Amino acid sequence: MSSFEITSQGINAAYYEGEFSISGTSTAHKLDNKDDWEWTVPNIRDVPVHWRISLTDKDVFTAYKELLWKPEHTTPRLQHLEDYFARVEKMPVGMLRRWDHEEPISLAFHYPNDPTLAAFLMGVATSGKEIEIFGHGWLWSKGDEPQPAASVPGFVYRFEPAFTLQHPVLSMK
Repeated sequence: MSSFEITSQGINAAYYEGEFSISGTSTAHKLDNKDDWEWTVPNIRDVPVHWRISLTDKDVFTAYKELLWKPEHTTPRLQHLEDYFARVEKMPVGMLRRWDHEEPISLAFHYPNDPTLAAFLMGVATSGKEIEIFGHGWLWSKGDEPQPAASVPGFVYRFEPAFTLQHPVLSMK
């Protein structure tokens, strides 16, 4: 498992169809393999990341499946992911994904629709400060065989997503 830390460089807030969200794009981020596993994580240094925190009842895996508009971008690991989430009886709350080589990487976290969290996020957005997002528990695999964890080649070249089951730590900077 690895960790991903990002500091916003400007925040946009939105409310649409019953969903509150904040988002932005940043190059101030770091993807680490903190647990010294044998495998590596993709080198995404200097690649812009479009991040989004949504307060919604939809998990990121369901959102991922609904947003696929290019069939070739569907991960061959789809069935392995569905089986894994059913086995652990938990759906992912975070997703890190490339949609295209020419676009920023996408980082999405979904939280339940909570007015207290919405107030905190809106306070950060209107304060002129930045938000720091520290996500951990990202699943990566050593090899390229089909399994629930993303491989580096799968993430970089085949646009396969990495997921986490753990909510990130959010702090105001």
